[in-house]
Formats: sequence, C-alpha cells, structure tokens
Amino acid sequence: LEYASKGSNLTHLSQHFRRHGQRFVTSPVFEPEKTRGARVFKDLVDQKNIKFGSSSWPRVSAYAAVAAEFPNATFCSYIAPFTEEYVPCNGTENLSFHPIGLGIQELLATSQTFDPVHVISGMSYNHVAHLLATPMNGTLFKEGVDFHAFDLEDSMFSMEDGIMVNSTWLSEFGNTATLIEFLWGVNRGWIYCRDHEDECVDFVTPDGSSDVTLRAIQRFQMREVNKLIWPAPGGIGTHLEESMLKTEAAALRTGIINKTVPFEEHT
Repeated sequence: LEYASKGSNLTHLSQHFRRHGQRFVTSPVFEPEKTRGARVFKDLVDQKNIKFGSSSWPRVSAYAAVAAEFPNATFCSYIAPFTEEYVPCNGTENLSFHPIGLGIQELLATSQTFDPVHVISGMSYNHVAHLLATPMNGTLFKEGVDFHAFDLEDSMFSMEDGIMVNSTWLSEFGNTATLIEFLWGVNRGWIYCRDHEDECVDFVTPDGSSDVTLRAIQRFQMREVNKLIWPAPGGIGTHLEESMLKTEAAALRTGIINKTVPFEEHT
C-alpha cells in the first residue's frame, strides 16, 4: 500500500497470508516483571520506560502508528511518520524505541551490538520458535509463563507480505503465462506442505540431519505458517478487500501513506 501510494510500478499479485504473523514478543530475562502481565499493547504503554526493539529503527512507522492509538501515552526515540522529525527521549516516556538485530539476542540480553530490550516486534513462526528452542541455565522457556507473544490483528494492521511484480514486465508478451506457471507451482507447494508436514520439514532441513532441535524448529515454523495461510476461503492467494481496506485506513490515519489508490490499479 505504501509503494502504491507513492506511484511505484508494482502489481500486487497474490496474498498468501490470510492472517497476520507479526507478534509483540516479551523478554524472559530482561526485567521480566515489567512485561509479565502484558497481553495487549496497552498493557505495555500503561507502564514507564518500556524498551521496544525494532530492526527498522528509527523508522518504526507501523509501531508508532499503533502507539498513536493511545493519546495519553508518550513515546520517544523514533522518526515521527507525519513530521519526519526525530523524537528524543527525556526519561519520562512510557515507551522508547531501540535498534536491534534480526534475531532474539536483545530479548536474551546476549547481543554484542545492541542493548537489551523488554519487547520486540517478531514473527510467530520465527522469533517465537527460536525462543522456545533456546535453553538458558539448562531449561527451555515456556510461552505464557516466561514470555508472552501477542498480536496486533485486532488493533490495526491485518495484511502481511504478498507476491509483487514489476508492472511493465507483466505487460510484456509471454510474461503472463510465465507468471501463471510460477503461481501454480507456489500454490501447489503450500498445498502440499499443508497435507504433508513431515516431507516438507525434510525439504528445509539439511540432508541427513538428525539435529532434533533443528527439526523441531522447522516443524514449528511449518505449522505456524500454515495457520496464517489456511483456511483460505475463496482460494489460496486471493486478495481480501476487507483486510486491505482495514490496513489502508489505519495506514492513512497514522501517516504511513498520504493517499489511497484504487485496488484495481495495483492488484
């Protein structure tokens, strides 16, 4: 939607994920008492000095947009979507944004690059999987006990990812047929992994690997991704106008996009 609002030459072909896989994941080791009771975003902003990690820092438009839904809360250390100005901290804010890597090291306070944080934006099929599989002091963490992962599905954004293509390339002779074959293969792959979990775990596990932890992570990820795709009323990959409208309205309201574009112009 952001690319479309800027007039980019892209066509959004397919929307495989019907549900949002993004989660706010809390730290099991860094001041866990601050986030132990958190179940929704409001539980975080009702406190003081919560450190929120984002790999896109300081441009954290989506999370700043969620934060903007709570006018009585204060936030800092990010570039504001509307003004493009950096918002500094004075130490009294409810929540501050911080840089992190792509893993879970900042949640475990083991990063050699960035400071520990109380919560990150992660994925149900990635960051949660790695937290569950990472032992500390000889034991594994338990979701719902040591850490929590809650989503923003009901708050604002409900679309995630998709397959896009250069519109000029798509209009050239012969490319539509190529694209149809590609989508046919992709869709058959997801259908196969829905019905043949063990075989698909084998596909993404190194040949001959007997690493129980690795296979458990891949199995967890397969199951979580399948939850985002299935069930798929209307067929896998079809666009859901209701979800697009909801996400577009939230993005427009919070300054992530500055105009809307008719869906038929970019889908």
